[in-house]
Amino acid sequence: MKKTLLFVLSTLMILSLAAACGKKKDEKKAAAAPAMGAEKAPEPADAMKEAAKPEPAKPEPAKPEPAPEPAAGATPPTVTALAELGTPMIAVRVDLAKVFASPVFQATGLEEKMNKELMDDEDFDRVAVSACIGMELKKVSELVTSISVFGSGEKDLVILADTPVESEKLFNCVKEASKKKKNRLTETTYGAVKGFKVTDKDGDVTHLVPVGKNRVLFLIGEQKELVGKLKVGEGHLGKGEVDGYFPGGPQVVKVVLRNLPLEKMNKPGGAFQIPNLKTGDLDGTIHLDEGFSLDVRLDAKDPKAAESLVAMGTLMKGLDQVRDEMKEIGLDGALLDEVKIVAKGPVASLRVVLDAARAKAVAATLKKQLLD
Repeated sequence: MKKTLLFVLSTLMILSLAAACGKKKDEKKAAAAPAMGAEKAPEPADAMKEAAKPEPAKPEPAKPEPAPEPAAGATPPTVTALAELGTPMIAVRVDLAKVFASPVFQATGLEEKMNKELMDDEDFDRVAVSACIGMELKKVSELVTSISVFGSGEKDLVILADTPVESEKLFNCVKEASKKKKNRLTETTYGAVKGFKVTDKDGDVTHLVPVGKNRVLFLIGEQKELVGKLKVGEGHLGKGEVDGYFPGGPQVVKVVLRNLPLEKMNKPGGAFQIPNLKTGDLDGTIHLDEGFSLDVRLDAKDPKAAESLVAMGTLMKGLDQVRDEMKEIGLDGALLDEVKIVAKGPVASLRVVLDAARAKAVAATLKKQLLD
């Protein structure tokens, strides 16, 4: 289950990033571009002027881009810290039911791959769980309809999953299925509620805790401190109530990143070098209706840093090299014209909106890249 949930997240982010930016360009070539490979990074004003200059083959200079319209439902969160975790660096919410229902996502063929990953996962006994639940499991959405993931690094993730199967029944099935596996399952009390601590053959630990009739909390890793303070029925995770951390209505993916250590990525002499960029908070949303839209806002904490980010993005967007590489994988370079990048105060914003026809065309191209 752990691998399946992480696979869902990674493939969704691949989809969004590819649609927004095309294929990632070679960093060595990028370092040769103005404002990226120089020993000293340009001042924001100079970078903006440089980004606006036309390439030799282009007769007209780039026109200033209008500010993106506000993202639909860009509502401030009502919860800015979780009772048990504080403010995690990484938080992602994915509404799988809406994703799978989207014509754009269906065109990628990724649902079929996800379903196969679930059925072939050596740590998941599909036959035993299917028999226990009373239905033959074939799809991810038959077990999980939405997930919220929290963490501050690659380890010790916290995953809150909504499931169509009642959690009590699901836990009994997990218990039965574990008897046929090499995993060690220990019944554990979290507050006043019983759950399971599962230790696999490699010694990796996952805690499974029911926090609602159809809601299960997964704690990846030992996480002794969190396990010690977790009380089912209390707090945000203990109640399974984290909606306030992901405001904004019907988006299918919401990303909330806080206190990003951007200074570590912003090393002098490197390809990614922005003056005044030390840290940042990022909010991103993806909408999948008939088409596709992506909204990203990075609060760089400094107006000059935001201006430099936009200057660099505008410059990269205008490089013929980027469009050529997109063409190589079958993507229309004109997609970059739909990428709107602006700065307002300390906030750098990126927005992409594709209608149904263009979104499906991108999805079909990604299907070849991701599944072939």
